Amino acid sequence: MKNLLVSKKLKAGLLVAAATVSGSAFAEVAAEVTAATTGFTSFFTDNANLIGGVFLTAGFVAIGWKWLKGMLFG
Repeated sequence: MKNLLVSKKLKAGLLVAAATVSGSAFAEVAAEVTAATTGFTSFFTDNANLIGGVFLTAGFVAIGWKWLKGMLFG
């Protein structure tokens, strides 16, 4: 009896999952979602490039400072 109950629950879960996947597979993305995704992507990319540039600049400044200290005091 217990196996039958688990089997019914499993079948019901698979049916719900199949309906959800098939329904969302054919859904079209709204224009607002596309605009929001594009805005987030460009915002994230711009900020990631800015932060990366700051870290690279800080690294080069640190290397240059170490070299300068070595030349002056070494």
